[in-house]
Parts: sequence; structure tokens; C-alpha cells
Amino acid sequence: MNKFIQPFYLVENHFLEILITNFLLKRVGKGWELTVSFNFDTPSIWNRDGKNILHKNIPNFEKKSKIYQKELDACLLYNKGEKYRFNDPKFPFRYASGGVLPIIRFGENDYYCLFYREVFPIGWNIANGGCDTRAELLNPLATIEREFFEELIIIDPKNKKRYVFSEDVGKPVDRPEFAVARQFWDEKFRPLGYPDFRDLQELEIPLKWLAGPDSLVIKFGKEPERRILGIFLNINAEDFGIEIDRIAIINLDDDVILCDGELYRNPFGTVLVNAPVGLFQVDRLNHQIEKGITEFIPDIFFFNAQLYKGEDFKNILFKEFLPYIRKICKLNHTEVKQFRKYKKKYNLCPVTQRIIQRYMSLQKARRSSRRKKFDIFICYGGGDEKVAKKVHEFLQKELNKEIFFSKESHDPAFISIINQALESAHLLIAVATNPQNLLRPYPKYEYLCFFNDILCERKPENARLISFISGFEPRYLPKPLCLYEAIKFSPQNFEKGLKNLLQYIRDYWREVG
Repeated sequence: MNKFIQPFYLVENHFLEILITNFLLKRVGKGWELTVSFNFDTPSIWNRDGKNILHKNIPNFEKKSKIYQKELDACLLYNKGEKYRFNDPKFPFRYASGGVLPIIRFGENDYYCLFYREVFPIGWNIANGGCDTRAELLNPLATIEREFFEELIIIDPKNKKRYVFSEDVGKPVDRPEFAVARQFWDEKFRPLGYPDFRDLQELEIPLKWLAGPDSLVIKFGKEPERRILGIFLNINAEDFGIEIDRIAIINLDDDVILCDGELYRNPFGTVLVNAPVGLFQVDRLNHQIEKGITEFIPDIFFFNAQLYKGEDFKNILFKEFLPYIRKICKLNHTEVKQFRKYKKKYNLCPVTQRIIQRYMSLQKARRSSRRKKFDIFICYGGGDEKVAKKVHEFLQKELNKEIFFSKESHDPAFISIINQALESAHLLIAVATNPQNLLRPYPKYEYLCFFNDILCERKPENARLISFISGFEPRYLPKPLCLYEAIKFSPQNFEKGLKNLLQYIRDYWREVG
């Protein structure tokens, strides 16, 4: 033990990383389950200097990390074997970090959204960070949300809007701890003529968490074990870290500006990191990874609340970002020299490369050679699939329109198909027998995308949402559906409800021509 590594009970409520030297990976279903155990006496890192000290004191680190990484990749990347037991008292892994790989629909393309790091591991990184409290160590999903919601700030100055994240209940969350980042960005917005945050209309971000195939079992002292499902395990021996990741699918207006909200605390106070935020077209970057390329330049990127073409990245990096970050973070001469000598400074960070590879492995060759356009999009959730299917079959017979209807699917390739259908449709029909069904991730993502496209004028002004409901009053519909027309139907007289819906759609199409 030293001042940088202490028992857990002495360091909780600080920056936290538990040091794990024994863990189990076993195959469960289509993914892997990680089991970790610790207690109040487990050695822990309690500040960021501890990581560097620990790294230097691990014997034969370079040799061991390569061996362990190969073994871990065999499981997590290539699905080999059924069980993997790690046990090396002299090679601790840091548990736990949480991260998010954002995949953003921007314009007509899907992009990976990554943040640039100027310190080890140098390169393009996902939005991630370590736990801050015991509660987060026992539920890393809380770390994931905190880090992601903190790091990605989204505004639309042209349309005077800003996007906010939400919790499952559908209420926008603008967390108090983010006020400092907003204040810093307000100061940067003023010279550009942007309105400040108080003058921007809030829009809830259309966000869908993509369920991962992995799970985590946490054994803490004598407490009941905890199991977390739907995640992506990311264990990186090169950085001796255990990270719990998720993938977020986001649909945005193409007028938005993306800002880095990460804060850095130096001896003189808190400052804004303002890292470049890069957008990498998904298919192009996937192809580059498959070819073994190690230099990645974004298609477009944001810095200082401004949009740039990818070809400008190196110039902005050296002439603007590095002088700024060197000043605010007080980087010493050795760190600057190390960065300039680093040969793969445009590579993906190890955790980023692996979560993208995990995503690539889940994608299926289900891409159409042409983009099919739809007139109507049928949205539903929960137990309303049978009702929605009947609506689709009826309208398909009565209307000469292309109508999108499909079962919920966690296939990553299908997300792109949903986005394309949402973009082309002029009418969205939300089918529900209970308003709670429309708060499920897929329908909520769909009607928020559609509604925000209307507000931001990505859709024609006459585009419309309509609800087809039974068993509750329209006032109980989630926003923004309660702002539009609702047609009620009775299960005992379903045909009458369908005819009323059909008449509404015909009247709508006559109105819009």
C-alpha cells in the first residue's frame, strides 16, 4: 500500500477504481458474463495519479498485457471457448469504468461520435470515465449515463434549440452538476453570436440504447449479488481496465453543433476540456478497421462550437487545441514531447476499437441496395403488436401507400432501416392500448425522431403524428403525441375504429395533395 493505493473503505466517495486480480468470464447465451468480487478492504486507486504509479510497478507489464489481451479478445471479440478464469495477484485490473459509443444519425448518414484524447491512451475515444461513488461501483450503468450526459452537449443555434437527455419516465434531465460546463460554453457562444442556454428551447434527444449481449455479476462483501444485463464488456489489458459499455443510437437535426462538456480540475480551478468531437461515417470506418488502418480522420468534426471538414483536423489540432489544452492542463514538457513523438496519434483508443468491433460483429448483411421510401410509419410498443399488425393489414388493403411496420428488433442493422423509414414518412401512427407502452425505448425513439424533424423543419410543415388508442383518454398520451389528433377505438367494435382512422388518413392526403 502507498498514498495512491488504499483500502476501499478509506477512499470511497473519491475517484474510484477497485483493483481486481481475480475474475471469471463465462459464456451465457450469445454473450459473456463477467463476475467480480470485492469488499471494503480491497485495494483501490483513489486519484488519477495512482494509475500511473500502478502501471510502473506491474512487473513484466508489456509482455503480460499482450498475452492477457490475446486471451481476452479470443473470448469477447471472437467468441472462442466457454470459460476464462483470470488470476494474477501481480497484474491488477482497474474496476470499473463506464462508456458509451454514440451512433448519430446526422443528415442522411450514420456516424460514430468520438472525442479526441491528447494523453495516454492517445487517439479517438468514446465518452467514458471512472466511478465516483460506491453506488456507481455497484451499478456501473449510473457511471455510463453520468459520463455520457456530461460529455456530449448538443445545441441548434440556427433554430434556437438545445437537446437534453431524459430518464425512462420521459422527463428531460438537465443535471445540476452540468451547470458549470454550460456556463463555460455560454462564454464561448457569445463571440459567435449564438444565443445562451436560457434562450434555447429544450428538445428531448431521440435516444435508443442498443441492448448488448453481455452481463455483469457483482459480489460485494456479504451483500446479495447484483446482476446487470444488456451491456458490452470491454476488458483492456493494455490499459489494465475493466469497462462496462453501452451503445446509444441518436437521431439529430443536421443543423446541430456538438460540444465537449468534460471538465478538468487543475490546482487553480475547473476548466473546460473542449476536446474536438469527430463524426466518422459508420460504413467507412468499419471498412478501414477491417483493412487494418490505424489512422482515422473524421468526415466532419466540431471544435469551439464550430463545424469543420475532416481535412482541417490536423491543422486545428496542432494550432488551436493543443496550445489550449497545454495551457489549461499545465502539461509538462515530457508529456508534450511524448505526444509529438507518438506515431499513432490518430488511431482509435483500445476500448474504442473494441466496442466498435463488438458492434460490427453484431451487424448483419441486411442492407438494401436502394433506399425504400415510405408514406406512413406505424409505431407501437409493449403488448400492442397484434393490434398494430391488424392496423397495417387493413391500411395496406385500403390505401395505395407504402406503409412501414415491423416487429421490434435489436439487430443493429435494423436501426438504420428504421431511421430511413422515419425520414421518408409523412405520417406516423402511434398504436396503443396503454400509454405506458409508448414509453418503451423503440416507440419513444420513433415518435421523438419524427416530432423533432417537424420542429426543425426536416419534414414538411404538414407532416403529422396521429394516435390510434383504446382504454385511456388522449390526455394521458406522452408528449409530443398529446399535441396531435387521437382516434379512439373499442375492442368490441374494432372495424369502426379502423374506418375512422382510414377516413382521417384520406382527408389528410387530400389536404396535403
